[in-house]
Amino acid sequence: MHRLGIRSVGLATGAIDRPNDWWPTDIVEAWRSHIPARRAHVESLIPRLRTANEKRVAALIAATEDPFIGIVRRPIHEPEAQALDLEVAAARDAITRAGIAQSEIDLVLSHSFYPDLLGTNLASSIHESLGLDKNCLSFGIESASNSFVHQLVIAEGLLLGKRARTALLVQSTVPSRLLPPHLDHASWFGDMATAAVVTLVNDGSGLLGHTHTTDGSTQGSLVAGVPGVRWHESAPAILYSLSPSARDRLFFGLLDGAIEVADMFFATNALRREDVNLYVSHQAFPWLQAESKSAVGLGNVPHLETFSRTGNIVSCGLPYQLAVAEREGKLQAGDNVFMWTGGSGMTNAALAVRWNPA
Repeated sequence: MHRLGIRSVGLATGAIDRPNDWWPTDIVEAWRSHIPARRAHVESLIPRLRTANEKRVAALIAATEDPFIGIVRRPIHEPEAQALDLEVAAARDAITRAGIAQSEIDLVLSHSFYPDLLGTNLASSIHESLGLDKNCLSFGIESASNSFVHQLVIAEGLLLGKRARTALLVQSTVPSRLLPPHLDHASWFGDMATAAVVTLVNDGSGLLGHTHTTDGSTQGSLVAGVPGVRWHESAPAILYSLSPSARDRLFFGLLDGAIEVADMFFATNALRREDVNLYVSHQAFPWLQAESKSAVGLGNVPHLETFSRTGNIVSCGLPYQLAVAEREGKLQAGDNVFMWTGGSGMTNAALAVRWNPA
């Protein structure tokens, strides 16, 4: 039986290692002064929340005293550099680790959380930089933090349908460009690119299954643009919440969303919870990985905490954890990895991979 197999994962992080003391004291104290009002807002909503999990998340958010939300340092891309530089470096790393020739790649899928250009196909720039064959199908997708999973799903369909044989999946996030230092959430994100080479395998490893949900009612929870006007009007774009009420619904619903899509996965795929060796998930809060792991019934499964050293790295989160786990010896051939993530918009995904890289 052929499945989609992840043959390698490449990494490229922003070259600047930015610790918390980079921010001036007066800015940090301004952030800290906003915490009581945020806590009061969240606590006022708790009586109206529907489920125990929603109330649990709200309580965790309300209890946060640290303006850096548990992040100690984060990688930052050089101010004048392009996201493309990180994307190509991650792609080259993945290709080298896969031990393949560039000429074997006949599909490129990309996602840029902060794209160098708008209104154009940025995957073609990766294609050009790598010198890939002209007949290599190349295009980008936009699913926010869920983009890597959706790339896997698209690649699976194209490879199983014999439309391609070797795919390069590239993700980048450079939100530092959208975060003026004074914003309360300016320290919560890191800059990075990741890439994966995927092919079909028939050795029992690979993508074991995936399930998905979509909820457009939380649209606007996190967007790039100009507050109060359309994204292209009047002022530099920043990363902000267009709809605070949608943002609250998204945050409070994180655990219930994870449970829903995970239950769907285990009900429709052969992998059992007791056979999972590693849990990998989106990391947007310091507590989210442990809380979601417990919520989906995998409380005893190991996980890899990377949030404190990277911040939120959007669609790079899952591949980054896979790469680090493998490099640190915490992920071995034959291990079953269960993953949950979501992307603003809003989509949730659960998937599992039996690990056996090139």
